[in-house]
Parts: sequence; structure tokens; C-alpha cells
Amino acid sequence: MVALNVVLTEPPGHDSCFVEVETDDGKSVRVGEWRQLDNGDWALRLTADDLVDALSESEQLRAAMLQRWAEIRPQPAERLRGLLTRRGRHRNQRLDAA
Repeated sequence: MVALNVVLTEPPGHDSCFVEVETDDGKSVRVGEWRQLDNGDWALRLTADDLVDALSESEQLRAAMLQRWAEIRPQPAERLRGLLTRRGRHRNQRLDAA
């Protein structure tokens, strides 16, 4: 499984502090944006694009993300697959080798 891990100094609670966000192999990543909430708390805001960008630095991670996306959201994945395998305009050939 490919994942991002939010690392804290202690279990979640009043004394724990944010350390970093890292990949499963321990590589620190810069992802998301810190925002102060209306109640004074702080949140690390992560968008779907942030997550894909952070996890797609290598082809292996990119492939795993696309596979997981296909499992979670099959219809958008099928549309993406269709775009990647559409036929060329001038020749009746597929644009990919698969």
C-alpha cells in the first residue's frame, strides 16, 4: 500500500506536536497548506492533487496510485484509460502499446 504518514511526537493529544509528513519508506514530503481555522486551531489542508503530486515522484508510486484510484473510483479511471488509449486521428492505431 502506498500512503502518506502524518508523524507526531506522541499519540494524538494535548501534548503531541506535528513532526512531518512522510512516505512509507520514511522520505519526508512537502505537501498541503497550513491554514488557521475560524476557531483558532490549525489544519494541514491536503487536496487530492496534493496527494497525487506527493506520491507520484516515481513510476512505481504513480502506478500504485492509479491502481488504487481505479479501485475507489472506477468510472473516472475508465474515462482516463479511454483517453490514454484513444485512436490516433490520421491512422487507426492506438496511442499506447497496451
